[in-house]
Amino acid sequence: TIEAQVLQVRSLNAGDKIGYNATRITDRPLRAAVIAIGYADGYLRGYSNAGIFYLNGSALPVLGRVSMDLVILDISGASDLSEGDWVQLPLDLPTLSRQSGLSQYEILTGLGQRYQRNWRD
Repeated sequence: TIEAQVLQVRSLNAGDKIGYNATRITDRPLRAAVIAIGYADGYLRGYSNAGIFYLNGSALPVLGRVSMDLVILDISGASDLSEGDWVQLPLDLPTLSRQSGLSQYEILTGLGQRYQRNWRD
């Protein structure tokens, strides 16, 4: 499992633009969170508008384009999420491979060096 920390939480209105080149325009009011992960960490731009993080089983879709260090999530379904909390990205390699167009091996070897790694048996 990969985890990323929530840096900011904001309320957005319908019509607000999100991400590089405004690749996402909100169609409704929603709560959004900026999290500390991006393509420099191996979470590639292929997950833009397609990736999903989780908090306590609630799906948190990626909004807009993945940037170098940040991702924006729709957290409308996670009312208890706040700045400083952590969200999870399970390493479901077949799904990540399908979303990114990369092989599962490329996904694992592409993970950046900024992760704290905890090994468990």
